[in-house]
Amino acid sequence: ATRHDSHARLAIRALKAGKHVLVEKPPVVSPEELQELLACLRGLSVGPAVYGSPGDSEEGEGAPLFMVGYNRRFSLHGRRTKEFFRDSGGPLLMNYRVNAGPLPADSWIRDPEIGGGRIIGELCHFVDYCCFISGSPVVAVQAERLRATPPQATYDDSVAVVMRHRDGSVSSIVYSCVGSAEVPKERLEVHGEQCSVVTDDFSTTRFFGKELPPVRGVPDKGHQRELEVFFQCIRRGEAAPMPITEIANVSRVTFAVEEALRKGIPIILEE
Repeated sequence: ATRHDSHARLAIRALKAGKHVLVEKPPVVSPEELQELLACLRGLSVGPAVYGSPGDSEEGEGAPLFMVGYNRRFSLHGRRTKEFFRDSGGPLLMNYRVNAGPLPADSWIRDPEIGGGRIIGELCHFVDYCCFISGSPVVAVQAERLRATPPQATYDDSVAVVMRHRDGSVSSIVYSCVGSAEVPKERLEVHGEQCSVVTDDFSTTRFFGKELPPVRGVPDKGHQRELEVFFQCIRRGEAAPMPITEIANVSRVTFAVEEALRKGIPIILEE
């Protein structure tokens, strides 16, 4: 619940004090912070709450649980979509459009030191969701942004990102700060094996190619389920629902997007 530049520092202090941590996105705002966080997690006693090996620890015992507030993966829409493609056997093609809206040029979120900028601070949500639906990490990134003369925040923050996943899936994210406020914020299309899913603003999800009733009139971005799962894992000593490798990959993708925008070339991530 604090500004982005404090997330890693506070999370590390809490973890070292033996506290379970649910930190809002982004967990870090720089590669250096990511390395510090990962070093902290590796230095903790290995337990089911961190690295995913089921164990017989009593309630409250074991290593501290660490989770990031990527809530959309916990939504009913996300769970139904992932289940719909569970047995598809092939890569997915995903298109995620985000009508984010403008921020003032002097907003703290746009400050690279405090907020990390909108890519690191906000785009991470949608990167995580694409990784969750595909079940595969991102291994390569390309990106372009709108250009205006003179530079304007609404254009600089508007980007198109294409990501290649390890399993062959491809996801694109159009993050727009120049669209009409009358357009709903989010729309996601997922296609694979002659089947499709369309989610509109996490209120309606329709399924095509296989018989499955739509999810209608259920606004749900996963916030409540996220908390329920977090506390359930703590009480039962279960594995974190979000592996550390997935959390790290999402942050690395946002850093790669920034690099791709600076250099104008595709960026290959370490696998």
